[in-house]
Amino acid sequence: MGKNGRFVRTGAVAAALVSGVTFGAVAGGPSLPAVASPAAGLPAECAEVRDSVERLEGDITPNACAFMRRQIAFGEIPTGTPPQAGEVTHPRVQAYLDIFDSDATLWEAGSAPQRGHGVIGPSIIGSLGLVPDLRYTGTDVVADGAVVMFGQWNEATVKGHKVGYPQIARNVLSDDGKTIQARRYYDRVTLFRPAAPELRNLFDGVADPAHRRGGIPAAVEPARFTAAEITARLAAWNGEDATALTERMRGARLTGPGLAAPVTTAEGQAAISTGSSGRAASN
Repeated sequence: MGKNGRFVRTGAVAAALVSGVTFGAVAGGPSLPAVASPAAGLPAECAEVRDSVERLEGDITPNACAFMRRQIAFGEIPTGTPPQAGEVTHPRVQAYLDIFDSDATLWEAGSAPQRGHGVIGPSIIGSLGLVPDLRYTGTDVVADGAVVMFGQWNEATVKGHKVGYPQIARNVLSDDGKTIQARRYYDRVTLFRPAAPELRNLFDGVADPAHRRGGIPAAVEPARFTAAEITARLAAWNGEDATALTERMRGARLTGPGLAAPVTTAEGQAAISTGSSGRAASN
């Protein structure tokens, strides 16, 4: 079971998106066993990160370690008196800005990109003014050197209601562990379902074809992407080409919200990539 008895998601998933918290809902949710997996190459001096998140895997380089320390610190530090407009010296605002390079780009679903401390700072000041008790803990964290996928569970009080929802962010890091580029996604189903029970999980009904279940190959580790493949992959993303996006994942086991079991076949992976809206969701 994950921290606070919540649902812990693992694997390569694409979350439903939400631009922010707009109304209250009851926090909490179902629970599944957490995945305990040691991080390969975790520096001894970074061991405390593993104690602060539910799952940590990958190539944990010194800059990834420095980033995770900063990320965890901001999630844990109390806001105290909320910052006022322009109060970038507020301790929690400083802790937040310490995560980002001065010229960083932060993109959140449904919003225009934020570029630089001059925009990112006022944005977090506004957020802390609305939800001063915002706290989070790390959930699934996977690092590949200068790129870190950081999953977390957020909790806050909105209009007198406790809310809780998962978030995942892809961070590209500088050599000193500052985020150069961040892209965040929130799970709006978990957030809004208490107020709208009819909402279904993104991948409800997605599964490997029944006629293929007996012949599903064993899970394999997909080959790493190379720089030469980036242009074609971006074109596949922009063209919503689910087949091209999932071709490199053949044989891997993909999991996500609403899946009764991991999907392994090309058909199942294409379905998980388009999700319920037809929009390609794999990365």
